[in-house]
Amino acid sequence: MDRHWFERDRANLVGAATVLVCLLWANTSFGHTLNVFATVEGNTIRGEVYFRGRVPARQAKVEALDPQGQKLGDTTTDDQGAFTYEARFCCDHRLVAKTSEGHAAECMVTAAELPRDLPTRDGVPANAPPVAAANPPQPSADAPDDARLKKLIEQAVARQVAPLQRELREYRDRTRFTDVVGGIGYILGITGILFYLLGVRKKGRTGNGP
Repeated sequence: MDRHWFERDRANLVGAATVLVCLLWANTSFGHTLNVFATVEGNTIRGEVYFRGRVPARQAKVEALDPQGQKLGDTTTDDQGAFTYEARFCCDHRLVAKTSEGHAAECMVTAAELPRDLPTRDGVPANAPPVAAANPPQPSADAPDDARLKKLIEQAVARQVAPLQRELREYRDRTRFTDVVGGIGYILGITGILFYLLGVRKKGRTGNGP
């Protein structure tokens, strides 16, 4: 009787532990497998799609969606997992990457990162003044091209910030993976303790028997 009780409880514990480990492993393997990262240089959105460990996602489709979910366009990654997309509107771009295996990931490029001279979704330039001035000031011949200078500065800043953003995303992914692995170890440790206690209890019952 005691032997059957021990075997039954041990089987239940093994089954529960297996289910928990499988759920955590599935979350690790599929929920955070694919990553997409993008930066902006002028009108061009440049990005990468990759799996854990910086493995490039080749020939992954990347769709650009506006804030209402309408498709703006699409592109495909190359053999290094890189892609480019020419923005035609000054609006938030939700970039959704999908692979042929069914993995998906997304990131956001905000309207603030795009040039203000691009039209919005209603066709009006983002930098259009609300009311035209009656006598707009005329720039002098010696005045610098502010728009061009601003664009050059934004492009330079984007090139400097992009590696830091990439490193931050990779660090976050590594930390998430470490937390999941630690949780699996914690569950297995508790399971081992329960096995030990069940074994001690069984020995005690056996020692008290006839």
